[in-house]
Amino acid sequence: MVAQATVIRNILFTEWDSLDNLNDRLSKVPLDTQSGDSSNMKEIVYFFDRQQVEGNEHTKAIEVRKINDEDKENQTEYPNFIEIQDVYEITLLWRVTDVEPDSFSLALDDIQSMGTEVLRIMETVFSPSMDNGTFWQVDRSWIKDDMIDQAQPQLKRVLTMRLSKITSFDGSLFKGYNGLLHFGTTSGHLYVNIQNINTGGFGYSQIEEPIVNTSTPVYFTDYLSGSLTADMYVAPDEISSDIADLFAINQIGTVQSNEETFEATLIQLYDNDADPVQRITITTRVKITSVIYVANVQDMLKFSMTGEIIDYPTTTVANAP
Repeated sequence: MVAQATVIRNILFTEWDSLDNLNDRLSKVPLDTQSGDSSNMKEIVYFFDRQQVEGNEHTKAIEVRKINDEDKENQTEYPNFIEIQDVYEITLLWRVTDVEPDSFSLALDDIQSMGTEVLRIMETVFSPSMDNGTFWQVDRSWIKDDMIDQAQPQLKRVLTMRLSKITSFDGSLFKGYNGLLHFGTTSGHLYVNIQNINTGGFGYSQIEEPIVNTSTPVYFTDYLSGSLTADMYVAPDEISSDIADLFAINQIGTVQSNEETFEATLIQLYDNDADPVQRITITTRVKITSVIYVANVQDMLKFSMTGEIIDYPTTTVANAP
């Protein structure tokens, strides 16, 4: 089994400067000699899945260490699930062998560029906002630990990543995060910034009719009632000035040509951690009744949508694609 620190190290190596952000510096391969021009020579960065051996360190390096062994991560147990927290340290090292002022300033710029590139790669791979992010929360923090009172100053930056996820004890319970909300069909409009969904209070109300000479009434089933609320962050792609664009959050609750609000089919998708992974699909037909924008000083602008459920929701489970 490949160590988890090795996986991160390999990701960093593979994705390093894939967007060509480093301006032909900080190479992960030996010096560029294709053109024979010494101006194309790059600083070589070495990648490790451990701390380097003291006395044999490379002057430019990135070290990845996992603080907890696999299956021994920090854990908080709840009655039906566990919150697991992986902790990684990614250390950036740059030894300044030339202490000329210009060289030292350039080294500071270079280690800053290294940190920016590491953060870009980690945000791409481990972020709740990305499709490939498997963690519901990611906490990143940097510290600076330079050692400049020596003949060859050592620049050091340490990125600590705490990756938290929730899993059920047996893997069968469905997760309430990383869910998807589609409009119409599973291939229809996808609300990419969905935050909270609540399909609640639905069911058939009961009509009570008393019976003479008995304390036990008779009950008759009345009409279906219920509501659905969905909160999402507002992005430009979700807004449209075209009244025919029924997918737009500012059009979904408007009155149509038949003097009725649009009937929306909202599809929620959630996965579990079973093997194979299973997906629950909740399909709800609603009439949108209210929309509201919510702006708080400690949050992003949110859009809250409420709809009346007009048909009993259907729920299915199948293996995830």
